[in-house]
Amino acid sequence: MIADIALMENEAQKIQAEITAKKKQLEKLQKDCEHKSQVIKMDQTNSAMWECSQCSLRLRYPTPGEIQKWMNKQ
Repeated sequence: MIADIALMENEAQKIQAEITAKKKQLEKLQKDCEHKSQVIKMDQTNSAMWECSQCSLRLRYPTPGEIQKWMNKQ
């Protein structure tokens, strides 16, 4: 039982380390990206934002005019 708990803790630490490494990898990718292709996307809170279609970095809020134009295309 104790060995199982230690194994689970070790596995959890390994997963956390992998997540941290992947986050750093994503940050570098997004930092190096030129964000040449951008689209307006809604997030989980229904807020519209410009997002890079290559690296998925959320860049800025669209202007009211950009939102209106985007909504007319939908």
